[in-house]
Amino acid sequence: MTTLILSSYEINRIDSILNKVFNEMMNDERSTIGNNFQWYARVASIMAASDLISLGESKLETIASSIHRAWSSVAMADYIQQSIAHSLNEKTIARYQLAITPYASLSEVEKEKDRIIARIVLFVLEEMQHGEVFS
Repeated sequence: MTTLILSSYEINRIDSILNKVFNEMMNDERSTIGNNFQWYARVASIMAASDLISLGESKLETIASSIHRAWSSVAMADYIQQSIAHSLNEKTIARYQLAITPYASLSEVEKEKDRIIARIVLFVLEEMQHGEVFS
């Protein structure tokens, strides 16, 4: 696979697919499109997966681990920001705990969330390489 640079349209399209998957399959009500933690985390995850895949990586666990690291950086930044503002809540603290957990030590449920993102990004990038348009 050659190096791909995703446009903001393509990133938002992949994010829209992920949003739908997490809302429907994972019953993840927190997953909304827009300027919030979940959106930033999904975009960081999409970019991490895309970068790795465009370098030729195709191993699901390697891509999922990279996705977890990207998600973790957003979660840690959110934790620090809320900590400075003295507005930490239970959800942010729980995210921080997941963020400091290495991918290999995550529960299967958490690993599967990263794998879902990896599978979707792999599929979409493969379709893009073949000139397929997705909706």
